Amino acid sequence: MAKEQKATGVLYVLDGESHLHHTIGTTRFLGGFPNDAIPPLLVVAIGTTNRMRDLTPPSETLAGSFLSQGGAGQFLQFIVEELKPRIDKDYRTTGYSVLIGHSLGGLFAMYTFVNRPGSFDSYLLIDPSLNWNDQELVSEVEAFLDRDQDMNASLYFVTSSDEDPALDGLRETVGILEMGAPDGLRWGYNPLVREEHGTVALPGIYKGLQWIFSNWRVAPETTFSDLPAEEVLTEIDELYRSSGEQFGMERATPYLAFESLLGYLLSNNRLDEAATLTLRHADRYPLLHNVVAGIAGAYASRGDDEAAAEYLLAVLDVAPDNETAIRVLGEKVSLAQESNMTGIFSTFRLSDKSGDMSGAEIHVVPNPRGYSAIVQASEGAPGFPEVVNILVKGTNIVFLIPEDSASGFEPGKYIGTVTKEGLKLRGPKGIYENYFMPRKHSYWE
Repeated sequence: MAKEQKATGVLYVLDGESHLHHTIGTTRFLGGFPNDAIPPLLVVAIGTTNRMRDLTPPSETLAGSFLSQGGAGQFLQFIVEELKPRIDKDYRTTGYSVLIGHSLGGLFAMYTFVNRPGSFDSYLLIDPSLNWNDQELVSEVEAFLDRDQDMNASLYFVTSSDEDPALDGLRETVGILEMGAPDGLRWGYNPLVREEHGTVALPGIYKGLQWIFSNWRVAPETTFSDLPAEEVLTEIDELYRSSGEQFGMERATPYLAFESLLGYLLSNNRLDEAATLTLRHADRYPLLHNVVAGIAGAYASRGDDEAAAEYLLAVLDVAPDNETAIRVLGEKVSLAQESNMTGIFSTFRLSDKSGDMSGAEIHVVPNPRGYSAIVQASEGAPGFPEVVNILVKGTNIVFLIPEDSASGFEPGKYIGTVTKEGLKLRGPKGIYENYFMPRKHSYWE
């Protein structure tokens, strides 16, 4: 069903018919680009057939009342023993879950925290109705915390008032926690006093998720230092790994953090390290235009066209179809001329039987910035002659045929060795493997 999706934590939202849509919007906003403030989360909206009955523990003060109430235990059993296992079965979940409740939903969330500890990892209670049954649950909270000191949970309260008598039970609970919460209980309290009971759920969920997942956010710049770039990246990887582990998720360093490290290296005159890092981790982080052009441009701006060319060629070694490297190498790199590199190298021939032409011809000539070549190949009929720039190093040449070439050459990178006798050429994907092109006059002369 949904087994191909990325594993996520789960938010279980009580009164789901009222809070589903704004909760989904909040998770997308906080967790999406560029915020990345919370992990990916699946939102499960839980509705009720009788809200007063399903969300409340038994109340002596309402005994004999016409109001149906006291069904929280049965409803909790359904959620923990039927709903949660079904969600974990049908979706890829990490095991980390949050229960969110507003008003009577908040009462139910506290009831769950006390009566089925460990059912959820975090609890977000918004204006919880803890005055229920003369604050009986508040007394149970105090006894529960006294006897259960070994826990690992988060509990966060949001309220629309710090004075409303209807929230006295909440304030009593906060006072109990202030007197001595267990070491394993992380808790917080946030009065949003400008809100009303009916409006506090939306900002409460927003603030609550920020607090619950506050350790998700990573600041990679805190690791930036004079250490070798690889060691710094390892530290960043550990930050992201540990931040995900808290919520049961495998988390890799995102591209933006990697790019931030590259920016730090470039701004601190560590160009070679930045270049090496991009090549070494090209399998993790694609060699995007801004990175490739930026590093090649940094080399060129300091007058080191040869280093720029070597970097671009190294990019093509790990990413042969990188369009930026092909374009920049062809347009911007200039090198000093080498002797004995010019000439015509040709294998063109015409079949007497079929009349078809086969082979290739390359004419290497100097230009003010280095070398260019007129290239043309034929498989039956010759392509259009095309001028490409050539990188020369010693007796080796490299040139690139663009994707839209009509020269007859297969697009990609070509590497050759020039001798007095001719040119030994190797093309992309094994084309022209050790292909020898003798020096001779042009076929067209």
